[in-house]
Amino acid sequence: MSTDFSMLSLMLSMRDTSESMLQKGTARSSQNFEDKAINGLEYICSIFDNVQLLRTIGVIGESNVIYQKLIKGDFGSKLWLATLLLSSRRLLSRIVGLIKTRFRLKNECGNIRTGSTNALRDVLMRKLVARQKSLDQNISLATLELLQNFFYLVILLAEILKLRLSGRQRKVLNICSALSSILGLISSGVGL
Repeated sequence: MSTDFSMLSLMLSMRDTSESMLQKGTARSSQNFEDKAINGLEYICSIFDNVQLLRTIGVIGESNVIYQKLIKGDFGSKLWLATLLLSSRRLLSRIVGLIKTRFRLKNECGNIRTGSTNALRDVLMRKLVARQKSLDQNISLATLELLQNFFYLVILLAEILKLRLSGRQRKVLNICSALSSILGLISSGVGL
């Protein structure tokens, strides 16, 4: 009976830890100025993402006024670059935190499996497995977003530094960034 109680208390503490990691983007942003600033910049720069995606799929052209002002302009490009770098750093630390939580949860699953078989253990195992799946999905979504940021960073650095990319290289980068955007939408359940 005492082992069931200790497993239950351990599970509750793990639940709080994993829930805090899952909600890190929303709960933590209300406490940290840096997160508020990055969220604001990401909101503004989502316009850049959308314009880039529209250009990639051919809705607007390279000579479009909005594209020229936002993407080709110095201030807009540098703002987007700074936002992408800050956002990538935050995403990387979030992924590391989620992976650490996932490993702790996996260890707990192993500890609970070795315990006695009863109804409480079965319920705890189902909840742990569901939490692991949720963590896996969040890790995948954050990784896709980080990958998308990487592609945008390469495209943006080529624009800022005036690097000469061949038409084929630029097209591959644009397709990769568009695919990562679409995969992120599908994976998050938004769907198309």
